[in-house]
Amino acid sequence: MKKGQLTVFMILGVVILIVFLFILFLVNSVQVGTLEGEKEQVLSQLFDKEGLRIFVEDCLEDNLQDGLELLAQQGTIWEDQGGRKTFIEGIALGENSDEENIRVAYAISHADYTPDNQYPCRDGTPNGFCEYKYPTTTILKGDQHVFLSTLQSNLAQFLQTRTASCVQDKVRADVSEAADFSDEDLTFSTIFRDSGVNVEVHFPMRFSIGGSEEFFQISEFDFFYPTKFKQALEVIALQGPLEWDRRFLDFEYDKYHELIMSEDTFTFASEIDTSENCVFDEELNYYSCERRMSVDKYKNLDIELGTIIEVNGDSIIPFIVQDGTNELVFQIARQNRPPALSWVDRCPAEGYDYLIVEGATNELGKVVIDIVAKDPDEDSVKLSLANDDGDFETITKNYESSVLPEREFTVRAEDDYLADWQKVKVKKDPIVNPNVILTNALTGSEIIALEDPVCVKVEPGSLPEGEFAGAFEFSLGSLVTPLVLEDTEFMIPGESGCDPGEITMTLAEIKQAIGEVFPTEGEFTQSVEGKVVYDEENPLCQYDVVNDLTVTVQKCSEFFYEGYPYPYVDELNALYLYDELGEKGDERPVVLASHACCIDGTPKEAGEECFSGRGCFENEYHLKEVTATCDGERGNVCGNVVEVPGPLLCGGEEFGCNTEEIDPVCAGKPINSLIATAGWCGGINEFGCGEVELCTSEVVFSSEGSIVGFDPVNQPSSFSCGCGSTTIGKLCDNSFNGNFDGECIDEGFWSGVFGSRYVCEPLGESPDDDFE
Repeated sequence: MKKGQLTVFMILGVVILIVFLFILFLVNSVQVGTLEGEKEQVLSQLFDKEGLRIFVEDCLEDNLQDGLELLAQQGTIWEDQGGRKTFIEGIALGENSDEENIRVAYAISHADYTPDNQYPCRDGTPNGFCEYKYPTTTILKGDQHVFLSTLQSNLAQFLQTRTASCVQDKVRADVSEAADFSDEDLTFSTIFRDSGVNVEVHFPMRFSIGGSEEFFQISEFDFFYPTKFKQALEVIALQGPLEWDRRFLDFEYDKYHELIMSEDTFTFASEIDTSENCVFDEELNYYSCERRMSVDKYKNLDIELGTIIEVNGDSIIPFIVQDGTNELVFQIARQNRPPALSWVDRCPAEGYDYLIVEGATNELGKVVIDIVAKDPDEDSVKLSLANDDGDFETITKNYESSVLPEREFTVRAEDDYLADWQKVKVKKDPIVNPNVILTNALTGSEIIALEDPVCVKVEPGSLPEGEFAGAFEFSLGSLVTPLVLEDTEFMIPGESGCDPGEITMTLAEIKQAIGEVFPTEGEFTQSVEGKVVYDEENPLCQYDVVNDLTVTVQKCSEFFYEGYPYPYVDELNALYLYDELGEKGDERPVVLASHACCIDGTPKEAGEECFSGRGCFENEYHLKEVTATCDGERGNVCGNVVEVPGPLLCGGEEFGCNTEEIDPVCAGKPINSLIATAGWCGGINEFGCGEVELCTSEVVFSSEGSIVGFDPVNQPSSFSCGCGSTTIGKLCDNSFNGNFDGECIDEGFWSGVFGSRYVCEPLGESPDDDFE
């Protein structure tokens, strides 16, 4: 009994437990189904496409306004704010520890330069000074960091981050705290337009609860936010002001608001004519130009200037813009830049910047330093100068001193924080007062004749140490010529007779100048005006010198050229085709002729003989003997040539004729001469002077019949050199005595070898007439 009851109760308990669990399961299933339906209904309502767009637009509008305010105020959106750029001290004005946490990115920054005084040149010589000259507008002073494209991408990143967070918060609030939202493929792009910002959204949504994917929906749409952000940014920074502040030292950014509210242009200096209403300033040696500004657009935006902030030399320029019902505060931050120091120089050349001529009475003898330094940030500039010891003294814009500085001194231009500086390399030259001397190119004497070539010799006197960068120009009559001064005497070459120098001057130029200045006879003193020139284009790099030149002029000069004793004969100027060795060369100038018509500085009377001799007057082989007389006017010219009767002779070395092709034994002999036992001069050429070589075989009477008389001068075609197949049976002379006592024959078989041999075989009896 007891056992049976126990069993029944146990079975009953198990049944009750099963029934309870089944009922519990049914209740739970009903609740879960109900929850699933309710959740699905909530999700459908929450994430239907239109509902999603409206919800995201609400997020966007709030975040867009925040993002634009950050961009305007900071010039960027930092990474810890949802933007792209990581804040690093030195790229922005401000620190994370600031009370208002304002970190304004530099719109213009001071770039690094190596060395420091290379500023503002970016492409200057390494370890060399930047030869910048105000107002060179092509060299930029600093780097620009605000661009529309970077602002657009930065704002897109900020909206993506903020919008994703906004949606995540809503999902967790409206669906489940355990919801996990994914923004992996979420993309935003922003485009700034004049009337506002256009946002393009690509929004694929995924979220899960408890790790299982529950929902997925893709939504793409455009969103437009009206704002004056772009218009304001352009007139405040991008359409001119940032570029102007980097290019023109004359543009004052901190005065921009006041300027544009009262003017439509700003004035700047330029080294070139920019075609912007430019006027050249003769005194300053550059242009003053005007550039237009966007006045109407600026004023239409109702912009006000806030309080300018200065922090350790950096500055923030605030512009307040009414943007609908909101207010945008644009802050343009500029990192402090050093003053731009213009290159301090005077007559510079290789190795030095500044020239001083000790003893010069003009500016070159003084120390006058014109310092031009302007600050791109409108800061006040302090100028100072130091000697080699580094002891600086404050100076004004211009520095004048009679004390000669060291070989190197330093000029500094600085605001309260940064400096630009230059080590000025100095060159000191002594004053050079060259002495000008005229000499006769033929005699070397300082007694000159107007018909002679004249050398202009310059003795520089004291010269500076090292290489001299100057040149000397002097004037004598109409003669003005430059010379490079060196350590030696200098010659200006005429046509001949002067040492070659750096400058080529024709004899005609010298003669014209001398002819204008000096009379034809007597001793005279003439003032020679000179100028030492370091830079032809800059009159400040020159100084004047004056010397007296004393010279004796006579009507003619006696000169005999031993190597070439011929005077100039007007009708026979072919004399001057050959040098003293008989070598053919350029035609000799008249002035090198021996002065046969000059005695004691006076020309001979007309008709007196000035020349008698032989010369190759018609060609380079034949001599003629001629005489000539003086003209009574010049000492170096003969005329009235008369040929002396006589045979035509062969030229030779002693006569100044071509010798390479004239056999020496024929020189001075009548043409076609027979040289006893040696040969015949006219053997193989038409000139009858043994051209190349003598005829040494035999002379053949090659005409028909018997020889009546040996006349090779008048009958050259009747004679030839050597027996041959065409002269068999012709009379011949193999002793070169004029006796044609032989006959050309063909020996036939000769020395065991079959062949021909043509020889002059003696006749039985010699001719009666003997011609020599």
